[in-house]
Amino acid sequence: MGIHVKQVDSVAWAELTTLTTTATSWLQSVDPFVQHFGARLMAFLDCHLTTGLVKGEDLELDALFDVRQLQDFNVRIIYEDQHIRFGMSFCPSGQSFTQAPDKGFFGISTPLELCRKEKDDLIPTLTSGATKCHLLFPPQKVTYEAREDPLVILWGERADPSRAASEVILEIQQIHDNPVMHTVKKAMHMWLLDKCPWIRRCGRALSASICSFEAELSPHAPPEGKIPDAFYSCPWYVSDAFNHCKDPDMKPRFRFMRDCIICQSDDSVFGLTYVPPHTYYPSHIHKPLEIYHMLSGSGRFLIAGDNDIKEVQEGSLPKSVDICIYTTDDYWVHLPYQAHAMETLEEPALFLWGWVDDLSDIDYSYFADDIFAEYK
Repeated sequence: MGIHVKQVDSVAWAELTTLTTTATSWLQSVDPFVQHFGARLMAFLDCHLTTGLVKGEDLELDALFDVRQLQDFNVRIIYEDQHIRFGMSFCPSGQSFTQAPDKGFFGISTPLELCRKEKDDLIPTLTSGATKCHLLFPPQKVTYEAREDPLVILWGERADPSRAASEVILEIQQIHDNPVMHTVKKAMHMWLLDKCPWIRRCGRALSASICSFEAELSPHAPPEGKIPDAFYSCPWYVSDAFNHCKDPDMKPRFRFMRDCIICQSDDSVFGLTYVPPHTYYPSHIHKPLEIYHMLSGSGRFLIAGDNDIKEVQEGSLPKSVDICIYTTDDYWVHLPYQAHAMETLEEPALFLWGWVDDLSDIDYSYFADDIFAEYK
């Protein structure tokens, strides 16, 4: 079924601002499945708009956006005239979420219930603005009916042909139940709601790759009592900053730093970094867009001005340097090749980071002479 883009009195569901408001409300739900669809819808709407909505034409919403990262998510607007019932329709993905802004009802039915007569207590009435999350397993089917007023439904659906519905549903629940990934998911929601397009891009990339992981006790975990207890189960390893550093004077600084990767895809990678107190990580640059999100502790961060990227690459010192003290739940981005450095203070720092770009060419390098030396 396509999107019937029609003007509906008091409800203009064809407006992207309305869809964004809806996605925001889904993100703020306490239900992990509603949150999941909110993240997917928000990421969907933040993709590049390739064409406009045309009244009177049937369109799938993904026809309007460049959604290469979100191919397993479908969203559509369904309009039905009053007193029209939509017959039982097979739902292949096993998951759907609906919001009905006009009167009508919507429900699911198993084959056993189809053999009996359909009752209103099996198909609850939804009023304007009401939401309903359905976990549908094939061969479950769905129906809805417009009554006195036209019915407009915003429908989101996971449609992943490579995975069983039960597997996807289990993963969503596991992410919610895992304290580490639950924290990561909260950070992702903050990014998706941010005004900065670079930060939303990172949120969109994380929403397409977020997954749970098997808890394990790594011999390389940070010292006891230095990070929240749940994070000791992450797959920690000695930081790549230590492994790859060629400068013998710099290398000892990184001996007690720790990294771990928590999820990745072809064009993004997200992980955690632990930095001990009083550790200075010197100026460096890299090609991928990078996001930092402080999870615990604090640090002093030095970032070259946005307009100095080219000059710094060519060997000049930055004309401007932002010096910020970031603490828990602060987050920001480093643009490609934007020079930056950090220094922890009295307490250690734990932060979530992500790279978003073509990761086949990371192009990561330190400066022979620290360009932030005078600000240390």
